[in-house]
Amino acid sequence: MKEAKLVSILVPAHFKLYLEDCPKTTQEVDEMEKVLHASVADSLMYAIVCTHQDIAYAINLVSRFMKDLGKQHWMVVKEILRYLKGFVNTSLKYGKDSQNSGGAKGYVDAYFAGDRDKRRSLT
Repeated sequence: MKEAKLVSILVPAHFKLYLEDCPKTTQEVDEMEKVLHASVADSLMYAIVCTHQDIAYAINLVSRFMKDLGKQHWMVVKEILRYLKGFVNTSLKYGKDSQNSGGAKGYVDAYFAGDRDKRRSLT
């Protein structure tokens, strides 16, 4: 991923992950077994805990399919890596900052019945 282009949006709307994207043929299963997706997912989980809480939703989305990761799922994992590449020289600073006296801000979005496989709402 060293030569990959950066992306500014984490998991754009055109990425939809479903159970039907899981490998179905023996050839697809064999091809996806060569991918080190579990190792990459573990590393991304570490990034969530330590520095990048912003990728938590995307990792949650991909982690649902870790048992049977398909090509579409792997594309999302690579998209997350391309997103993180833009933050290589960025760090978090904890403490009092005179320019940010308003404190931390957070945003939430909800999608009613957005999980097509189980018909659950996503937040």
